Amino acid sequence: MQSFCKAALIALFLLDGASSASVADECAHSAESLDELVDRHTAARGGRAAIEAVRSIRYDLHLQEPEFEVDLIVQLARPNYMRVDVYTEEDNVYTEAFDGERAWQRNGPEAVAEWSGDEPTAALRHATQFPTHLYGLHELEDHGHELKLKRTPGDRRPLL
Repeated sequence: MQSFCKAALIALFLLDGASSASVADECAHSAESLDELVDRHTAARGGRAAIEAVRSIRYDLHLQEPEFEVDLIVQLARPNYMRVDVYTEEDNVYTEAFDGERAWQRNGPEAVAEWSGDEPTAALRHATQFPTHLYGLHELEDHGHELKLKRTPGDRRPLL
């Protein structure tokens, strides 16, 4: 079942990346500093108040792989909560969540939830803080992340 969750997180990253890549690319072309890049990214998403006003988000996804086909409901909420429910047809076959402190999982609706361990906890904590899900770049340092502006070799475009 963990392959479902990994696939869901990859799908979320790709979904998020697709929407933010063009914004980041536009911002990066002429930004001269990290502050300017963060400010442009924040403005492109509607400003600090608009970003911070979003309290929760839900993704309904359909994942089709050669070996399986599932539906996922991914829910994120401030501060740092996440839940992924995986369904085959109408049956819940797997749930994984982060309660702000620890990750837990259960295999099926009747199963008892169990702590997932340190690695899944870290992965889900990180997933709650993808910029452009709930949080903006301007909020990440408050959550212990360090942003750095780097330039690609031979190019003046900065990378975040």
